[in-house]
Amino acid sequence: MAEPYLVTSDSHFTRSRTGIVGFTIRYAVTGPVEAGGPEPYEVLTGWKPASRPLDLPEVDRAATKRSDGEWDLDITFEGIPAGAKTAGFAELDHSSVDSPFEEHPKFKELARIYGAAFDQMEGGAKRFTGWKPTITDKSSGKPVQNPLLGQTHFYDGNTVLRVCFAHPKYFAGLFKNLCKIETPIVPEGQKQLSETFGNKTWLKRSVHAQWRGNVWDYTLTYMLGVWNEDVYRAELQAVVTIPPITGPDGTSPVTAGTV
Repeated sequence: MAEPYLVTSDSHFTRSRTGIVGFTIRYAVTGPVEAGGPEPYEVLTGWKPASRPLDLPEVDRAATKRSDGEWDLDITFEGIPAGAKTAGFAELDHSSVDSPFEEHPKFKELARIYGAAFDQMEGGAKRFTGWKPTITDKSSGKPVQNPLLGQTHFYDGNTVLRVCFAHPKYFAGLFKNLCKIETPIVPEGQKQLSETFGNKTWLKRSVHAQWRGNVWDYTLTYMLGVWNEDVYRAELQAVVTIPPITGPDGTSPVTAGTV
């Protein structure tokens, strides 16, 4: 059976923001020379190209049989090229969520001003059920329609910090303190993105690590909020020393340190 050959079209190149490079190269594989002949399954699954783009490892392959009997074999090579720099980045996502009025930081004051209604529960507890239809107008002293009537939720700020970087080393310590209060690690020069205000702190929500050819691709997610330390305080602070990867320009993707 003929050696697979490189197709001059339909190949692809990508480079992520963390510096991971990917090539998907298409090769043509000869199919059966006659109807019902043997298919090149061993070639499709085991053939290795004589050269690889930037000497990157193969991470995936897929093949599609064409109407003329030949196969299109797509092989993906991925990783950090030798001598290339990696990069880290952080991004903030500010949005809003619907939160129950009972979670408002000034709920007691709002309940007094706007006439919150409660049901008496077993054991003496009270359950918020809504707002009274009318309240007394401060200026006239007359009853007016309650502006909060029918509202059960309020818009609350929701800030998420995502930190992404690539590194050839696997850091198991990054997976400690999930759903605990923790100071985020951030790329060099982007520390301001992790600053907080008031009594808010960062809660580590998730850690994702994926092997990408010859390097680990990390994504850490933190959420800003008022977290009860009795519930979310980390008993043992995770210690992870991240040595910087220095690229040709002398920069490092993530500030070396501990978390």
